[in-house]
Amino acid sequence: MNKIYLTAFLSILTFIGCSKSDTETLEKNQDTTFNVQFDFQVEVKNDMLSFPTREDYDLALDYLGPMNSQEFEVWENKLGFKSMRSVLPLVERESIGIFDDLLATLLNKEGVIEISGNVLKLNSTQETVSVIDSKEYDKSLGFKNKNSKIFSTDDNVLDILEGIEKQPLALKSRYCPKRKLSWHPNSNVASKVVYQKAGFLNSLVASIQNVNGAFESEKETFGLSLITVGNNFWRNKKRNGTFSKPTSSATSSRKSYRPYYSSRRLTSYRFSVEFKAQEFGQGNQGSFHKRVVTIDCN
Repeated sequence: MNKIYLTAFLSILTFIGCSKSDTETLEKNQDTTFNVQFDFQVEVKNDMLSFPTREDYDLALDYLGPMNSQEFEVWENKLGFKSMRSVLPLVERESIGIFDDLLATLLNKEGVIEISGNVLKLNSTQETVSVIDSKEYDKSLGFKNKNSKIFSTDDNVLDILEGIEKQPLALKSRYCPKRKLSWHPNSNVASKVVYQKAGFLNSLVASIQNVNGAFESEKETFGLSLITVGNNFWRNKKRNGTFSKPTSSATSSRKSYRPYYSSRRLTSYRFSVEFKAQEFGQGNQGSFHKRVVTIDCN
């Protein structure tokens, strides 16, 4: 490493300083070895993930929610599953309304998953979830069976299927709508804060990443960070919580943070994130960008 790059790297560490414990769930260049043992049942069936019970699915969310994309890949490989995340490029996923890698990891390429004896298909652009009993599901026919049902991504679909909640007929204006705000400080860096809704998965996620491969170039070095600011919280029908997350000190091509992931929709939340991007390279010594992006629902 020559003197210029050493100076650049040290500047990045000064710019994005924090303790080791603050970086555990942020994506960074590191060994992706982790414990792939889990206490829920899941199998790959008809090219989709199949969870035998709602409890297994909720435990899977607890297990997968804190992970980053590199860890998702290790888990998928362990199962022998080809997810939407691994098959479709990011741009293509976002074009159909799939903004959270957790959701893309649970779905196959067609947006299908099986939970507790029901096969569900997400159409995020139309904000619908089609459901059919697993015994009546025919992959070649899809959801054309007359016994299939259609729900909204606003619904707590699994609660309705279990009879815990009636399918709402009105007052949809009281639900927190899906939300996405983006920030692109330059052609190399993209960031976003999202409330992802899928009927059977609802999540808050923030991410910042390189989009043009400059991190792999010997001529460029980037420092990216994200940190929550202010009083952030979430609330659903049964529970509530607050959250904060410091930034990471390492350079990386992508960082993300997912403070909420549940099969139940949010009734209110605040999610405010400060993004920082600093780049060093030939002809571009120390270009610095910063922006606070906030989404909320009260």
